[in-house]
Amino acid sequence: MQVLAGGKGNRVLQLRTPFGGGKTHTLIALYHLAHSRPGLDDEAWADIPDPGTTRVAVIQGLALDPYAPRRDGGNTLHTLWGEIAWQVAGPEGYKLVEAQDKARTAPGGDVLRALLGGQPTLILMDEVLTYVQKTGGFPVLDSTLGRQTMAFMQTLTEVVRSLPHAALVYSLQASVREAAGDEALLDELDHLVSRIDAKREPVSGDEILRVVQRRLFADLGDARVRQEVAREYAALYRRSP
Repeated sequence: MQVLAGGKGNRVLQLRTPFGGGKTHTLIALYHLAHSRPGLDDEAWADIPDPGTTRVAVIQGLALDPYAPRRDGGNTLHTLWGEIAWQVAGPEGYKLVEAQDKARTAPGGDVLRALLGGQPTLILMDEVLTYVQKTGGFPVLDSTLGRQTMAFMQTLTEVVRSLPHAALVYSLQASVREAAGDEALLDELDHLVSRIDAKREPVSGDEILRVVQRRLFADLGDARVRQEVAREYAALYRRSP
């Protein structure tokens, strides 16, 4: 919110946590902070800057299918840049990238600056790696949509860093195992954020235990029973060779 309001800070942030621990929920919270600020309790958010009217684009990598373009408002959206342009600026924004969207070739930095410059603009991208994996086999001239998407992500991060009222927050899996073994692609997306302090873990440390509990158990039962079970496990552990 601070950088959207024109302040200093990391304009490109990466969210990473194990087994889906809060990435999507964090993105949803950011969406409402940017898109629905007038409806929030002012006192509860008094310490968080208010950038005013903010354009928001939301990309859900699991939902998008490169082989089944999404139709919206009479337009067919083929790529991430087509989706973002349409969501932040409607028909006028889409015209800026229409040719590149239909050809499925990544737009240049000048085009993205024209699209994202001006008023505060927040781009939220969930499960980016999953989408890029799906585009890897889609041919585009002598390239693939996957390579074009990676080129777009690189240009997008560079453009957002240069704009005074823009921010990009994207989520990645936490490990190669979660990335279905695609280590090179995960590493490439990971390095879009070069600064260590630009990476965020919404859930970490002891908080992970609470996430597991909520996902596995509707009710944790009697506290005395839990303590007795824990003591028995501890005793068995101490006796083990």
